[in-house]
Amino acid sequence: MSDLSISSAAALTAATLASGDLVPILDVSASAGSKASRITADEFANWLGGNVFNVKRFGAKGDTRKVSDGVANGTTTVTSATANFTTADVGKQIWGNNSSGALIIPFGSIVSVTNATTVIVSNTATGSASGLIVVVGTDDSDAIIAANAAAEAAEPRGAVYAPAGGYLYSKFLFNHAYGGTRVPPAIIGDGSERTVFFESANFDYGTTGGAYYSTFAREANTTHCLWRGFTVDGATVLRDYVHAVCTLSAHDMALREDFAVTSFRAVLYGVYIAGAGEVWRGCRVRHIDSVGIQCAGGGNFENCYVGDCVGVGLAVANSGRFIWSGGSIDESSGGSATFSNVTDLRFSDAVIYGPANGVAVALSSGSVMRAVNSSIAPFGGNNNTTGLSVASGCAAWLSQCRMLGTGTGYALNNAGTVYDGGGNEAGGTGKTGAGSISIPTL
Repeated sequence: MSDLSISSAAALTAATLASGDLVPILDVSASAGSKASRITADEFANWLGGNVFNVKRFGAKGDTRKVSDGVANGTTTVTSATANFTTADVGKQIWGNNSSGALIIPFGSIVSVTNATTVIVSNTATGSASGLIVVVGTDDSDAIIAANAAAEAAEPRGAVYAPAGGYLYSKFLFNHAYGGTRVPPAIIGDGSERTVFFESANFDYGTTGGAYYSTFAREANTTHCLWRGFTVDGATVLRDYVHAVCTLSAHDMALREDFAVTSFRAVLYGVYIAGAGEVWRGCRVRHIDSVGIQCAGGGNFENCYVGDCVGVGLAVANSGRFIWSGGSIDESSGGSATFSNVTDLRFSDAVIYGPANGVAVALSSGSVMRAVNSSIAPFGGNNNTTGLSVASGCAAWLSQCRMLGTGTGYALNNAGTVYDGGGNEAGGTGKTGAGSISIPTL
């Protein structure tokens, strides 16, 4: 228990305090003079509105870090020029994998620290390799789960707060799936570059509730959802192919801000969305070796990023209104963005890059798109790229849009109906297809 000085009290917030910290309170009156008293952090939190549950108050360390310059030599010695090992790392969990996701340094622990660049680990490396992704840290799963349970029990529903740091988890953390519509705890960090949840190479899939569920968070029958300021990082480890990272089925009113999912291999999806009420602002999903975002509902995405996926970057199917404004959809090997039976697709001020030998935006199964002031073109020097593909029975309303094709691809491959609202460009290889192009009238 610490006794905090009066001089520091002005900068305090409930979320930064440990449970037993004593907070000085100054009571000033003209008749009685000045008196000092002390209250606990929990009392202080209630005075500030309460219901903010700092994971560190439940025992989380937040000490996990990731480097990408690990070296193994087939022994128990691991080196890294940037890891800055200290004696405090003894006993922490560690593993190292290559860019393909294979563990070269098996999951284990640090036995001893030789110096800032060298440690001895519990398990012998499977071979010699450099440039390994090495993760070191303390498993914070139980502490985070306990904070979430406390937030769920609070009335009104509380928020789980993870201050800046790296949090290693080996268990399913946030099960916000309910039988009836409820408000789940908010999940709040200090920014996507500062608060990072690392999924362990030793993740226990038995905690998820079964195949095709998620490993980090699941929502169902929720409303007034809020996520802000954190990243979920898979560290490029090979997973089990049958789980998503996040499964979101919010009933309505779900807000995600400055949220990211990155570097997951062998997962079903990065994020699966089934609800219609998603609003994303400044979020990122990248480096997923399957589908980045699979959406079977609607959504409004503002200044977001998805790309660098092995499968499709953004795949939307059987949806009503889907809006993407600003931001970018980067190249993904399976296609940057695909839309099947999406009846009200809208792009504005967006940049969509297409992959080599693929398509930037593909419309199928009766999809209808309206795009304004957007670029649909290959990324860099990618060859054989089609910008916009409009299948038979689909329609695209375009105004002030730039489309570009390369090689055997086309700027516009139209088998449906395109409405030219003016100011459009079909550059590079131009347009093809038997579909119609007309000027809309009121």
